[in-house]
Amino acid sequence: MSELARPGDFCPNLECHDYGKLQSRSQTNIIKFGKTNTGRQRYRCKTCNKTFVETKGTLFHGRRTSEDEIVRVLK
Repeated sequence: MSELARPGDFCPNLECHDYGKLQSRSQTNIIKFGKTNTGRQRYRCKTCNKTFVETKGTLFHGRRTSEDEIVRVLK
């Protein structure tokens, strides 16, 4: 059974040489890079030096509504 990609497994920057390349756990160009004011994990790509949050590219990115509320409405 294959695993799904998790936040920090690849660079979401379209202009990055490593864009979309799934990284192995031992050899990765994505590093943890602190947290946002709301406690979200931030990451930085060592290839392009761009930072992004764990919700980048998801339904939850940039929303002011809580994840719990979004999930409850979708149910």
